[in-house]
Amino acid sequence: CPIRAQRQPQHGRIGQRIGESPVLWLPLRARTAVMGAMGMLAATDQTLTLDERDWLENFALQIGSVLEKDHFIRAFRRAEVSEASERLRKTLLDSVSHELKTPLWAMEAAVKTMTDRPSEAGRLLPELRTALRRLWRTVNNLLDMSRIESGSVRPAVAWCEVTELCDNALDLVGDALAPRRLVMDVPPSLPLIRA
Repeated sequence: CPIRAQRQPQHGRIGQRIGESPVLWLPLRARTAVMGAMGMLAATDQTLTLDERDWLENFALQIGSVLEKDHFIRAFRRAEVSEASERLRKTLLDSVSHELKTPLWAMEAAVKTMTDRPSEAGRLLPELRTALRRLWRTVNNLLDMSRIESGSVRPAVAWCEVTELCDNALDLVGDALAPRRLVMDVPPSLPLIRA
C-alpha cells in the first residue's frame, strides 16, 4: 500500500522492532523512491532473529522493485498513448484543414461567379450543392470523432456484409463519384466481417 494513502498506526513506526510493537513496518524501497510500506503483525511474545529480519527486508526490497517496475511500465504506456494521440490529432487537423478548405473555396468561387455573372447560376448551383454536402459531411465526421473520443458514443461492433458496407460507402461519396463510371465487383462468397 502506498505510503501517501496509508496512515501509520500510533503504536508502530517504520522500521520499528517487533519487541517494541506488535507491528513491524518495513519500507518498500526501490532505486528511485520508497514505493510504500509493508506492515507485519506478529504475536507480542515473538522476536525475530537477524536472519529473519534480513529475509523480510529483502522481501520488502523485492516488492518495492516490482512496484517501481509496474509504475514505470504504466508511465511508459501513458506516454505512448499520449504520443499516439498527439500524432493522430496532428494528422486529423492537417486532413480537416484540407477537407474544410476545398469545399469553402469551391463555394466562394461559385458565389463570386454567380454574383458577377447571374446567368451562370444555373450551371454553378449543382457544384455549390456538392461543395456544401462535402462540408457538412466533414463537420459531421468531426463531431462524431469528438463524441467517440470523449466516450459519450461508443462504436458498436457487429457482423456486416461487405456488399452492404460498399453500398453505404458509395452513398456517402456519391456526389463526388457522379461524373465517373464505377463498377463494383464483390464476390458473393465473401464471409461476414466484424466492423
